[in-house]
Amino acid sequence: MKIALATICPDSRQRAFLGIVRPTWEAYAKRHDLPIIVVENPPHPENVFWGKYFALTLPEFAKYDAVIALDNDILVNPHSPLVTEDWDGSKIGIADERQQFDWDDAFVAQYYSHYEHEIPARVTHVGILNTGVLLYTRAHLPFFEAVHARWVEWRDRATAATRETDSFKYANDQPHVSLALQVADRAKILPPAYNRLWWSWYRQRGTLPWRAFQGYAKASSLFEEFAPRALASAFARPGARAIERGLSECHFLHVAGSKSPIWLFAHRSSA
Repeated sequence: MKIALATICPDSRQRAFLGIVRPTWEAYAKRHDLPIIVVENPPHPENVFWGKYFALTLPEFAKYDAVIALDNDILVNPHSPLVTEDWDGSKIGIADERQQFDWDDAFVAQYYSHYEHEIPARVTHVGILNTGVLLYTRAHLPFFEAVHARWVEWRDRATAATRETDSFKYANDQPHVSLALQVADRAKILPPAYNRLWWSWYRQRGTLPWRAFQGYAKASSLFEEFAPRALASAFARPGARAIERGLSECHFLHVAGSKSPIWLFAHRSSA
């Protein structure tokens, strides 16, 4: 099975994130002999989040059977094993956030209810599958096409004003894909180390209170806009060391949500 590492970068902001994390990807890709393909014009441009599910429909993936699709806010530990090592391609590889958080069934049900989904009674112990790391083959494209069509139908039932008022809800692909995978029993759950959420790691292992670290990361990203490089780096380096520590304790570290910590990582000692 020929596999490519793929990501979606449709604009300059997304490419800036990738520019910071990419050296970690390149070291990993070189070690495992993987090509890296960056998609700047994704399928379904009306909602770029959906592009990751359809990379194999693009000409540049014609010679590949499968993809490791990564969000561009993920840092990769170059020493980690190949994520596809225990994946046979029969199911879609994806990590479950519930393995990192103490969420009960009521929280999970509320999560899906916000997106107007009810969990079928036959599906037990439902997780919240994080689509930031995704392994799939050409055989899975019809599944994604069906889920996307249902999402479009659901989104279009809401008025334009409603969609504008709650834009995140009506742009978010993850809950729809997550539940569909579990209802159809199409998911191969990856170990949490292959999609370790930064904010989960930091709350368990960090030194400052989480909100204090968020404020520090944001201040650092603003400070570097006008401060000399050496001064900005000195200010950011303690945060970069925390992120390096997190990365050393997992395979893929996912800086989901607030992106300020990515700018901290740009000031690591080896940069």
